[in-house]
Amino acid sequence: MTLLRGLANDLRLDVWLLGYMMPVEREFVNPEFVRLGTYLACAEMIRSGVTCFADMYYFEDEIAQATQQVGMRAVCGQTVLKFPSPDAQTYEESLSRARDFIQRWKGNELITPAVAPHAPYTCTSEILRECTALAIEFDVPCIFILQKLNSKLRNMRAEQGMPVVPYLKKLNLFDARSSPRIVFM
Repeated sequence: MTLLRGLANDLRLDVWLLGYMMPVEREFVNPEFVRLGTYLACAEMIRSGVTCFADMYYFEDEIAQATQQVGMRAVCGQTVLKFPSPDAQTYEESLSRARDFIQRWKGNELITPAVAPHAPYTCTSEILRECTALAIEFDVPCIFILQKLNSKLRNMRAEQGMPVVPYLKKLNLFDARSSPRIVFM
């Protein structure tokens, strides 16, 4: 997302994500866009002394290839969502892309492949279970956003009848090599 930095970043998260980022990504994000953004991000990280990072995005093969080419290490997760995305029209397609990505990169010295169900509020319980099963099957990390806003926590509690962490535990998401990211915005 480096090439989209600053786009409508003064808006509420749901407006920013659903009203700006996802439509812009569907329109403009392609393999070349992702590759160029990755080179820029890697250059910025190297300049700052960063040698390893975790990523979840689209066209993750491009990210892994660019990262390997510059000699950095990364945990790269192919994103899975309940919405159409730049590289998959359905979650089944994105899950298939994740499986293929893991099989291609498993055992690489610099790249650790992962499955990346975006977040509890952008994935169904079925998607979260299938991503967990995939991570366990290949013994790879499962990376996801645990929380971005308190409103998302309230919504999760209302929809699922429990807070987000017990909900994910109930779905066995933590049985995989999980790496949740908690982002407060």
